[in-house]
Amino acid sequence: MANQSLNTSSRIKSVDALRGLDMFFIIGGEKIVESIAQIWPNSITGHIALQLKHVGWNGFHFEDLIWPLFLFLMGIVLPFSMSRRLTEARSKRSIYRHIIIRFITLIVLGWLLRGLLNFDWQQMNWTSVLGRIGFCYAFAAVLVLNTNWRTQAWIIVVILALYYAAMKLIPVLVYGAGDLSRAGNLATYIDNLMLPAGKAFRFKDSSVSILGTTLATCSVLIGVLAGHWLRSGRTMREKVKGLLISGIICLIAGFLWNFSFPINKKLWTSSFVLFSGGWSLVIMALFYWLIDMKKNEKWCFFFVVIGCNALAIYFSIAVINFSGISEFFIQGILSYAGIFDILILALGAMTVKWLFLYFLYKNKIFIKL
Repeated sequence: MANQSLNTSSRIKSVDALRGLDMFFIIGGEKIVESIAQIWPNSITGHIALQLKHVGWNGFHFEDLIWPLFLFLMGIVLPFSMSRRLTEARSKRSIYRHIIIRFITLIVLGWLLRGLLNFDWQQMNWTSVLGRIGFCYAFAAVLVLNTNWRTQAWIIVVILALYYAAMKLIPVLVYGAGDLSRAGNLATYIDNLMLPAGKAFRFKDSSVSILGTTLATCSVLIGVLAGHWLRSGRTMREKVKGLLISGIICLIAGFLWNFSFPINKKLWTSSFVLFSGGWSLVIMALFYWLIDMKKNEKWCFFFVVIGCNALAIYFSIAVINFSGISEFFIQGILSYAGIFDILILALGAMTVKWLFLYFLYKNKIFIKL
């Protein structure tokens, strides 16, 4: 996982822009929206702010799309990157080595963010966002190297069906089979059985279950299928239509499955995979149409800068006090800001983060996932 100079023109700008929009909300965009809702409270700003909070259990808000959308976008890139690596590499062995190194690096980075260096390993949460990304990347990359899109599509179907059957049919001690409550579901049971003191899965917004990680690979593979479609020789208009139609089909399928297997991000249910995948496909179709097909690129530069270095900013916000840096420069303004201080603070922190990323972008430094 090294810094590399890349030719930005070789990237799919709509993917970088959409990844940047996704990361914008992860790194503080939701605080900007929440600040606006506090300053100007009304039904519209209140509803938007609500969408930037995870649902309590079953259901779906925009905030619940952030992570599966990121995995989807990671999947889109894989057919392109693996094809390039196959062309450049002398053998698949070097590609497997690259996959393993990236997998291990993401796992370790995730542990570092969870407190690995505190050495309180019995209390540490061993599952993480970066760990899940690493596993999903490795699984999907190996499939892309060794199977075609039809096999990959069938693997999605099989995993979704098996997960549904497991959650519905395998009994959990005390609770029995088919219990999808916070305490009684199979994912909780497996985590409490396999991880130290059951610390990893308490169904907070940051929870990452072992079983749910298996399902998250399907979110990546839906992106892989979209990547194959974008690599095809079809016209841009046909590509947009294909993404849009596939997205609508997934949305309908996820919505209908919800009645038997509720849409639930924390459990990463099969219906959630399809519903979030549907939204990802639809939004990707819009971005591809607007940016790559219609060449309306200037408006998205802000997001492209963020999207080109998603890993850099995700890890940096854990170790760099961007808010403190911002406050150092705007403390005089804050003393006169009144009720607008929360908004200025949020905008200031975002500005510092973006300037950091712009420095990397300008110098063609990209830390790739």
